Amino acid sequence: MVKFNNSGLSALSEVSNIKLSLFVLNTSNDDQSDKDKPRYSDELEEACKKLVSSFSELEKISGKLEMISLKLHNLSSLDVSNSDDSDVSKCEDAVFRTWRISQFADNAAEISNMYKKELLCKRCIVENAAHVDLIKDEDDVTLLSEKCRDILTTYSSCWLHQPFINECIEILHLEGMLFESGHIS
Repeated sequence: MVKFNNSGLSALSEVSNIKLSLFVLNTSNDDQSDKDKPRYSDELEEACKKLVSSFSELEKISGKLEMISLKLHNLSSLDVSNSDDSDVSKCEDAVFRTWRISQFADNAAEISNMYKKELLCKRCIVENAAHVDLIKDEDDVTLLSEKCRDILTTYSSCWLHQPFINECIEILHLEGMLFESGHIS
């Protein structure tokens, strides 16, 4: 996940730099009409393809998390052999140390939901990063340039800091799941 997030951030930085340089180039060429000024370039298209590729990989991982969560939820619905008041540690067929399968499923679902929300944010960034200069609410070219730069910086910050991922919850849930499944002591 980190690998694709980092490659996406790198591609987004590339898109931002190319887009801003095209914007500066277009504003410095006052002798051309607006429709003759290039808004996009082959370089920008390649950078966008890298960004989409990284996003697609993140989408695949999120889909796998969702499938695992669904499978655990289905397993928990099948878990009728233990009642809520029984001790899991006394059960001969217990898969986990102290948790019931439903707790495992709930934690996996919470992690999966965080990544789904994060993916929606990243989708918005991927769809809009190359088009920030289409904002037409400013007549002043300098202000428009600053707005584009601010938007692209916000996109990069959102991609990097992943606002929908609560790292504390993610780490606690993952460590708990690893402990309960016997992968760590």
